[in-house]
Amino acid sequence: MRATVVISTVFCLCAGLSGQSIASEQPEKSIDTSRWTCALCPYRFGWTGEIDFGAGWVSDASNKFADYRGLDEEGGFIALDGTARYHDEAGRFVDVQGGNLGIDSRYLNIRGGERGRYTAALGYREIPKYRGYGTQSPYLGVGGNELTLPANWLRAPTTSGMQSLTATLRPVNLMTSRKIYDAGVEWKPASGWSYEVNFQHQEKQGTRPFGAGVFTINASHFPVPVDFSTNRLELAVNHAGKSAHWRLGFSGSEFDNAVKSVTWQNPFTPLPGTDVLRASLEPDNQFYRFDLAGAWAPSPGVRLSGRAAVGRMEQDDALLPYSINPEFSDLPLPRLTADGRVDVGTVDLGGKLTARLARRLDLTVRLDHDERDNKTPVDVWTPVITDFLERDPRPNRPYSFERDQAAVALRYRTSGGLRLRTGIDWEQYERTLQSVAETDEVGWFAEAALSPSEWMKIRARFEHSDRDGEPYVQVPDFSLTEHPLLRKFNLASRDHDLLRLDLDFFPAPEITLNLAYKHSQGDYDESFLGLLESEEQSISIDAGWTPNDAITAYLFASLDDFNATQASAEELSLDRWLATTEDRFFTLGLGITARLNERTELGFDYVHSDADGDIATDTAAGEPPFPTLTTDLDNFRLRIDYRWSDRWGLRFHVEHEKYDSTDWALDGIEPDGIPNILSFGAESPDYGVTVIRVQARYRF
Repeated sequence: MRATVVISTVFCLCAGLSGQSIASEQPEKSIDTSRWTCALCPYRFGWTGEIDFGAGWVSDASNKFADYRGLDEEGGFIALDGTARYHDEAGRFVDVQGGNLGIDSRYLNIRGGERGRYTAALGYREIPKYRGYGTQSPYLGVGGNELTLPANWLRAPTTSGMQSLTATLRPVNLMTSRKIYDAGVEWKPASGWSYEVNFQHQEKQGTRPFGAGVFTINASHFPVPVDFSTNRLELAVNHAGKSAHWRLGFSGSEFDNAVKSVTWQNPFTPLPGTDVLRASLEPDNQFYRFDLAGAWAPSPGVRLSGRAAVGRMEQDDALLPYSINPEFSDLPLPRLTADGRVDVGTVDLGGKLTARLARRLDLTVRLDHDERDNKTPVDVWTPVITDFLERDPRPNRPYSFERDQAAVALRYRTSGGLRLRTGIDWEQYERTLQSVAETDEVGWFAEAALSPSEWMKIRARFEHSDRDGEPYVQVPDFSLTEHPLLRKFNLASRDHDLLRLDLDFFPAPEITLNLAYKHSQGDYDESFLGLLESEEQSISIDAGWTPNDAITAYLFASLDDFNATQASAEELSLDRWLATTEDRFFTLGLGITARLNERTELGFDYVHSDADGDIATDTAAGEPPFPTLTTDLDNFRLRIDYRWSDRWGLRFHVEHEKYDSTDWALDGIEPDGIPNILSFGAESPDYGVTVIRVQARYRF
């Protein structure tokens, strides 16, 4: 397409415009400017773009492969993508982008306006999510909130006695689709001022796995409906001056669940009153917040920035009765709605205060304060566990917290290219109605970066932190008693160390190379039950090669190792156990993009990843370790773009992915494989899928 070009200077750098030259002695009337084009000008006025249209083919159906991709069916599909752009001489523009328009992961974005004055945007996305692999269930009414068993169902105390189970099993598609609608406007009426309005609406529908049952006697896995909607609104006023800028904003969200509860028939021989069971699902909730953020630089060496915000979270759905079991119908609720309210406050002078103390020395100070004030009323409740067991009355626990953080860091630059950084940070949590009322964590770090030559850069960083907490106590609210030796890992005292080394090489202008090593370790010295120790090590390499403007290649590889130790109790007894877990991940990737000639471009990418997980227990009985958990992934992608004219081209894309996994918690366990649990009978994913796309490209 030829486009009209406005040239505002004599030297327009449009050499060879349609085979004509600009000569001062040539009569002006002989120059036909309507035929000029300019490949170096920043914008081509008018409409430009490309449309890729064609067809694709999927070799096999796999939920795991289709996750987020949307290609969940074997066979053909429409392959449609494209972009379009409009610019005019007055600065008005429109940008349109669309992708995967023929499948369930489609998106479309439209953005337009006038540069420097206003911008408006619209967007739409679909995100498919698939759960389960080989899942089955006998329940009828999937997708609704009332699940029933087949008419010929024979109840039994255990799954092995359910004689009609095998005949009534049918595949269950555990899938959700999220649709996101975006709209926004930004307006700049005057220099330094701008206003923003953004709105987003989300819908999420489908089914997901759920599990519940009767106390510790039995449990069932079944699909529950998903019918969520969320609305979000953001408003903002911005002002930017020479030495300061600030932003005043409002954000609010509203979540609605159209399905408040689910009921299902008990597949096991029921105890009195447990023929039908019920569970509540996610409640509606609202959130809003006002925030003010800004920065001020009174002098070139000093900068102060910060943020303050206040808001509230609310949840006030009608409460269900304690139980659907008629035996507990006489238990009154202390109130009819949740009446949940949490006030949120943040003061963040992090921002940060940055000051240049000397020509080579900088200081950074950060201060943060966060609080959650739970104002939900406290009442006494008589919970009924799984429609079967009445517990002693107890109050609800509307816990709150306050968190204060502070950090100070110094940075020094030497004349020899050495950069040094060091600093300390402190964090204090104060909690209500928690086993640990207060924790204090102090840490420090030291970092050095050196460039001994133009082709090398070395960085090293070490961090240490120490968290101490008040005595671990039982909260006096008549709830289930916690083990006195238990330490929740986020509340437990902990020592943590981190070491990271980075080495950058530039042996030649066309080669970049990075080597990195990281080691971290956490010790929970005062814990006797639960997590005692964790360790992580990783090493990686990342390389790039660009010999010329026609070829770009890359290579990366990483090896990660995670270890943890957990204990059951301090006492030495036959029931005591000590478990160690070791997870190893190896990832390799390489690719190349090459322009073979003026018409042909080729791209190739390959990614390999494998993971192994081992769990071993040290007990008096001497049990063998669990079978190794494994996952192996290989993904190949090849694309060829061929341009046979200025307007037309051809795109060929092929992707092959092979995935193998083993999981002892799933493999070989049918829906009746556990006597007191009716499960989905899910399997470890195992597939090989090839996707081919052939598209014609039209440029305009």
